[in-house]
Amino acid sequence: MAGQARAALAALDDRQAKLGEIRDAAAVVLLAEQDPAAARRELRVVLDGDVPVLSYLTQVEAHLHIARGAGHRHPRRHPQRGTGGAEPAGHDAGGGTQPK
Repeated sequence: MAGQARAALAALDDRQAKLGEIRDAAAVVLLAEQDPAAARRELRVVLDGDVPVLSYLTQVEAHLHIARGAGHRHPRRHPQRGTGGAEPAGHDAGGGTQPK
């Protein structure tokens, strides 16, 4: 699948390839290929505003990609560790609260 996505991205013209949404998609492909450093480079131009974006959601997605796999400075947090897999009372796995 990542190969098909990479081929679709490679078929774009230069104008399209410079859009933030395309750089974001390229970062996802790089993450799927286990290359977080290259994904960070793609995302950095989106977050720095160096490429045009069609929607503010593209920058939100870029932040999420960094948080989920392209980041290297902050270790991932795993709520299951140290809790035996259970969430603290009043919290669900999605970070929200639920009735006790």
